[in-house]
Amino acid sequence: MAIFNLHIVLFLAIWSIYRLNLYNYITHLKFIEYKLTEMLMNHHVSSLLTTTVFLSLASLNTASAGSVPARNFKLPEIYSQKLVELRDYKNKIIYLDFWASWCKPCRKSLPELNKLREDLKKQIDFEVIAINLDENIEEAKDFLSKHPVTFPVLSDVKGKAARLYGVSIMPSSYLIDTSGNVVAIYRGFKDKDIHKIKNSINLLVKNKLN
Repeated sequence: MAIFNLHIVLFLAIWSIYRLNLYNYITHLKFIEYKLTEMLMNHHVSSLLTTTVFLSLASLNTASAGSVPARNFKLPEIYSQKLVELRDYKNKIIYLDFWASWCKPCRKSLPELNKLREDLKKQIDFEVIAINLDENIEEAKDFLSKHPVTFPVLSDVKGKAARLYGVSIMPSSYLIDTSGNVVAIYRGFKDKDIHKIKNSINLLVKNKLN
């Protein structure tokens, strides 16, 4: 009975996401799939539950999460105020990171992403694009003076791009492949996450070569 109730709760939760915003629903499929697989591997849910949820997903959507185009945006670079668009980085693997100066995990994530970017740019066509959500841009600049980075940092004072991507947690990040599709979503940041991110990027490169 408990498993049956879980089926209903999960189905209704997914349907609610779908009704609120189709794009956000689709881009979250990979995240849902990852979490379900993780739970299954840890024996927290039955294979029947996992199958039911996946069937629920299939009944609500015909596109795969990996085929969802990343939405374009146009935002000012935080220092020069030069307008930058996502499409400016066409054919690159992009790690799109939403952050804020008050975000404690961002103190770890931005320096780690900077190291990752410096390492990978020597090997592949890769870029990190950070989008700051501070209403006061000076607070973001103060943060960057203490945690400097070499990748592009854009300002989204009005939260337009954040709404496009359904950002609700800091940091929230989106891995975009060379075809411009969102293929992975990351919420929050822990020390071990940088290795998962790097592995996901390497897998993208491997799949493209094959």
